Amino acid sequence: MAFDGTAAAGAFVSFHSRSTLTITHSLNVSSMTDHGVGDHTVNFTNALGDSDWIMAATACTTSNNENSVVKIGPRAYTNSDNETLTFSTTAVRIRVGAGTTEMDVGYGSMVAFD
Repeated sequence: MAFDGTAAAGAFVSFHSRSTLTITHSLNVSSMTDHGVGDHTVNFTNALGDSDWIMAATACTTSNNENSVVKIGPRAYTNSDNETLTFSTTAVRIRVGAGTTEMDVGYGSMVAFD
């Protein structure tokens, strides 16, 4: 489906993962899976319309450190353990980190536009 400017948020989640992965707010997210430091899957309650959806995300390493440089999003190929990452209508596997170092976060958020 081509983006025509009328996409709506199909799902969103805000979370932290310092000691325990915790969802703080969500829409159409049934759960998150913790695969290890900075490596999580967001599971959708209801499937998105197709696998050609758009994602935007942000994160900071601590709740008061807004200057952290982090990456969050699906890897196109594999993560550092050479595991295939999920990007589908029912889930997305995301990694959070700086450079090549994965890290848990004080605050992270992701929104999927379908």
